[in-house]
Amino acid sequence: MSYRQADAMLKAVGLSVGSVEYTPSEFKDLVTDVKYRGRSILPGTRVPEGSLLVLVVGNGLGESGAQVPALKGLTLEEAREDVLSASFVIGAINYDVQPSGNEEDYIIYRQSPSAGESIPTGSHIDIWLSTDKSLLNKTFDEDEKKDEGDEQFF
Repeated sequence: MSYRQADAMLKAVGLSVGSVEYTPSEFKDLVTDVKYRGRSILPGTRVPEGSLLVLVVGNGLGESGAQVPALKGLTLEEAREDVLSASFVIGAINYDVQPSGNEEDYIIYRQSPSAGESIPTGSHIDIWLSTDKSLLNKTFDEDEKKDEGDEQFF
């Protein structure tokens, strides 16, 4: 969502924007991450009322390219840190089976674009997660359509 929308929503639930960090992004003024006490937080994370949050906001695509980090085998939280530090954004998050409170058990088995590709900073990287570690050894065609049964969560 936009910075303006995020600011209004946070105020409505008793939270405040403490500061704004700008990062390369495909879209200007798009909130790409939210931090609390220096750490990225996932949607649904509870924080005390009145807390100050840091919004990470896009400033448009970067002028330079960078290599996509390898995310296979990482958890969503680990990947989010690696992706942001490489000046990219997590795009679609796909689960082979919808998690039910066990999100920390899921690991990334596929990503697009592939690790090592050079793309503009601020671009998004789509990821697929599973608890099935055998999927780490499977190769996927870059143009392959999303498998039936995969569900997307943003």
